[in-house]
Amino acid sequence: MDEERRDGPIADIMRTPGGEKWRVLAEKGAPTFLLLEGGTGPARPDAEGSALGALAGDIYRGLARAERDGWPGGVALALQTLADRSFFPPAIAPTGTRHETETFRALAEGRYVRAVNFHATPRRLAAGFEEQLSRLAEHFEPVSHEDLVGLLARGEWPHERPGVVINFFDGFRDNHEVAAPILDRLGLTGWFFLISGWISSRPEDQRAFAENHLMNLPYDESEFSERDRLALSPEEIEDLARRGHVIASHTRNHTTASPSFAPDLSPEALAREVAGSKRTLEDFARRPVRALAWREGTPLGTDLRADGALSEAGYELLFANHAVQLVAGPSAGRS
Repeated sequence: MDEERRDGPIADIMRTPGGEKWRVLAEKGAPTFLLLEGGTGPARPDAEGSALGALAGDIYRGLARAERDGWPGGVALALQTLADRSFFPPAIAPTGTRHETETFRALAEGRYVRAVNFHATPRRLAAGFEEQLSRLAEHFEPVSHEDLVGLLARGEWPHERPGVVINFFDGFRDNHEVAAPILDRLGLTGWFFLISGWISSRPEDQRAFAENHLMNLPYDESEFSERDRLALSPEEIEDLARRGHVIASHTRNHTTASPSFAPDLSPEALAREVAGSKRTLEDFARRPVRALAWREGTPLGTDLRADGALSEAGYELLFANHAVQLVAGPSAGRS
């Protein structure tokens, strides 16, 4: 499926300049990927992960040409089909090949963690959010930072049920007003990946910040005026952390470390995006901030300077598009 990452409908849209790309993604819906496995260094042998990848490849090759070429593209459709089969642990394992049975067992027994991503959570959609989150609460265990570190570093999973990581990106005010009360009622943990520059800007400047930093605002004039606060406040961030939710960084200015979509970052700019955002969010949350996600879901290994900045700043986890990865410590892997 590598050819579609370089060329195809998704790649074409992601190369669209400026805000037009985000308008198209908002209209069409961006693909959501199943979170499977992560770690530092070279890929380690993983028979279950290989079997899962083989199943996705089989699904992809079975798609018609029109399905591969149309939105959202063959990769997204293959992953969606795989998620439809095995995101929720069914009561009875499917019949099929040995690899299918082993993959099902790995998913059902919690050896892989699922992820669900949200951005804004407008009040008009609250009923739909509660329905989705209620179904997740029935089948999955909420995941803490310590759970993920234990799973990635030591292969430990302390829960009987599989885990689900529920992510909220950017830092929308309605995440606190709408999503957090639902999470609390259901006993779920939210992971809030916040853009520190947006959070820190004045309410009257937040719409312009969003437009200038490739953020989609899914609101009309009846929901928010030009001067209304759109982002979480420092007090709301502290409240989310106090209630047991995870505060994480989505950089200072919604930045990617991928050279395909962004110019090379200077060391000073990289420090602001990584260490600077961490300090700001820790001041607001009054808790350590130990996880980061780049825009575009840039993984480890894309830019060694970016990886080093994460390590030096003291991050432990990087959330990429297809995996959560364990960040090496400041002294690890250095010559």
